[in-house]
Amino acid sequence: MSQKPVTPLRPIRIATAAYPPFVNDCGIYTLIRTDECPQPGVDHEILGQLFAYAKIPYELYPHTGDVNWGEVQPDGSYDGLIGDVINGKFDTIGAQYALTEIRTTKVDFSYNIHHETAMYLVSNAPNPDEEWIGQATLIYRVFDWQSTVPADFDAIAWQGFIFRNGSAWKPIFSRNMIMISDFVTAAYERYRNGSDACDDFSQPPATPLPIMSLLSVFLLPVCGGLVGFIMFCYELAKYRRTKRNVKYILPLTAGEFDIMMFPS
Repeated sequence: MSQKPVTPLRPIRIATAAYPPFVNDCGIYTLIRTDECPQPGVDHEILGQLFAYAKIPYELYPHTGDVNWGEVQPDGSYDGLIGDVINGKFDTIGAQYALTEIRTTKVDFSYNIHHETAMYLVSNAPNPDEEWIGQATLIYRVFDWQSTVPADFDAIAWQGFIFRNGSAWKPIFSRNMIMISDFVTAAYERYRNGSDACDDFSQPPATPLPIMSLLSVFLLPVCGGLVGFIMFCYELAKYRRTKRNVKYILPLTAGEFDIMMFPS
């Protein structure tokens, strides 16, 4: 029997930092108009799609510009966003590469963090409960993998994780695996169709086919290997042409290195 999602008594309050290149004025279009509400950027639009699809209420508090994540004060307390979480103003923080080891001791991480690639989700709030926080973290982590981790290896690793741990998604998505690209497509469609509502995430993305999720696990490494092979062949051909055309390479003389080219 499938487990039902745990719904908090109130919306989860997420404080996020909209740093480049995750905001509109750096070239990635947001779906939210500046004159209606703050611009959180396309990353946070995808986050909204994910939470809406899981029917989890949330409130997003984006911060742009110079954000103070939190510094320790003489009395041992913290200011900035870390202090806001400790004091209960926000439930969680979504942050790109900004929390130090010392700062992390002041909040509770709900999963193991890869500091070089992760967008953190931390919480110190008694409500929502731990079960719901864990589910929300899973959603947010995959959203982060899709939109902010450029390395092919990380993408393949996360696809493999989803494939091996599909049961972890059942409490929210009622299926073993999900296609994250559907959420990205849904966000793009909203942008293309001119949606400008701040919280209009009522339309869930298309239901993915399980076979596509399985295929993506194998297609990612295949495509990456094909691109690498083509680049290798190109560089090898260029090296052979250069080796064939260069007849003499003069030694280092008077601080200058000259290459004399003689056509065949």
